Amino acid sequence: MHLAVAAGTMTFQPDGTITRSFNLSFGGSIFPIGDPGTYSLDSNGDCGFTANFPESGEVWNLTTVQEGKQIDFFINTSGRVGAGTLTRQ
Repeated sequence: MHLAVAAGTMTFQPDGTITRSFNLSFGGSIFPIGDPGTYSLDSNGDCGFTANFPESGEVWNLTTVQEGKQIDFFINTSGRVGAGTLTRQ
């Protein structure tokens, strides 16, 4: 198993678009990541939403916590597993 660490920004727009720009550290190398995507609210009313990044083929499941100041996420893509926290700046 390899550990990956990332730091950067994600920007959510009211029209359902999202952009991300971050550096990923994996296996001793740094990889810049930057791509657009879309997000939509989940229909179950639990403050969750799903983000899709077509360029990388990633799907993220996200939940707002701490009155919207933080987002917990889980990457739900075959062959990739990740979880973490996004903090509003």
